[in-house]
Amino acid sequence: MSGTPTKSKTNTKTKHAPKDSDQIEFQDNALAQVLYGPQAENLTRLSERTGVQVSSRGLVVMLAGDPAKVAQVKKVLSQLYARLRDKEIDNIDVETVDGAVRLSEPDDADPWSGQTKDMFGGSRLTIQTKKRRISPRSKRQKDYVEAILDNELIFGIGPAGTGKT
Repeated sequence: MSGTPTKSKTNTKTKHAPKDSDQIEFQDNALAQVLYGPQAENLTRLSERTGVQVSSRGLVVMLAGDPAKVAQVKKVLSQLYARLRDKEIDNIDVETVDGAVRLSEPDDADPWSGQTKDMFGGSRLTIQTKKRRISPRSKRQKDYVEAILDNELIFGIGPAGTGKT
């Protein structure tokens, strides 16, 4: 796997929501630096978006917060690290983190949304260009690309500059 997760769960019984702590350890220092971002801005953004306390020490990232959110952040970090390791992407910025968080959030209106194995849609939704691989950054983009692949004709209707091409 991308990182070797190390379990260290602690649930505290308080009046607040239950807290869970976990950690994930990565193997490659260079990839971890790209994953964390300059001054750990990607980890900070991940914490802001999810409400999970995210901190790092070397190759280990510690997570604390709501158990479901901790699992979500762990999945996001593992997936982004795997994409770096497999050379699907060569850089991670806060927009990439935002997209990964959006794709990992369950959609209450869609009963099938939580059943995807890979939040990035796997290799089926990745397009290789001369310079890099391109993959959907949101659930709507993922749905749109899936519709294009599954149907012979798709009409994209909407204002200019909204990503229909």
